[in-house]
Amino acid sequence: MVDNLFELSSFDRSLTAGMPVLANWSQGGFSYTGKARIVKLQRQSVEVKLVSVGGENGARLVGKIIELPRFSDQTRWSSRNCVQPVAKNSSQLL
Repeated sequence: MVDNLFELSSFDRSLTAGMPVLANWSQGGFSYTGKARIVKLQRQSVEVKLVSVGGENGARLVGKIIELPRFSDQTRWSSRNCVQPVAKNSSQLL
């Protein structure tokens, strides 16, 4: 997990369409983390298509597109509502 402001900002600036990322979000009172690919970049948000999501209900979420805030949107961004880099040892899974 990226944990310093410079690295978070640098990662955000490096985002490109098609890039594999980890998506973190909340829905219906539950927190989720899943592997995803960036579909669309906007100034304050990023749209990702979910590739795999763990947990009991994860399979039904695969293929869905969700919008998450970028680091520059400090009113909505948090470590539980963002995209993060994929760990180097799991990047071949996407």
